[in-house]
Amino acid sequence: LRKELDVAMVVSSYANVVFSYGPERFAAACEALGIDGIIIPDVPFEEREEFLAPCRTHNVALICMVAVTSKERVRTIAREAEGFLYIMACPGTREQELTELLALVRENTSTPCLICLTGTEECRMETVAARTDGVAVDVPIVELVEQYGSKAPSAVGIFLSRLKETLS
Repeated sequence: LRKELDVAMVVSSYANVVFSYGPERFAAACEALGIDGIIIPDVPFEEREEFLAPCRTHNVALICMVAVTSKERVRTIAREAEGFLYIMACPGTREQELTELLALVRENTSTPCLICLTGTEECRMETVAARTDGVAVDVPIVELVEQYGSKAPSAVGIFLSRLKETLS
């Protein structure tokens, strides 16, 4: 893909995969493949050091994550974000909480922000579009595939069309 695309590419992996491969070797492989960043969702911000040094050595951004539950850590995480900041819109997060989180993030970083929607709900999309630089919709797409099986392409197409319309 890297030979054909000139867009940022990011991989997501759990820490045990990176550990078993070796953080240095994993970061080197990412660099060799043209991967721009990695998200390791099960590594807390405060415990990222073992991954951060190899990532920096190999020019791979270690993407930080924040959620409404990050509370006082948001300022620190936002200030130290590399590549982009991955914002989790957890199920049950109220729109007001999300608005406050996004405002706090913007006060503390100019790093681009991408929000992960964790369901097919559309109630927050306008709020999201006004304050973020992108939207990750992998979770809703997986949910649609689980729900519709072989008929999922149509459902996914409808969802993405509505999302595009809402965010335009």
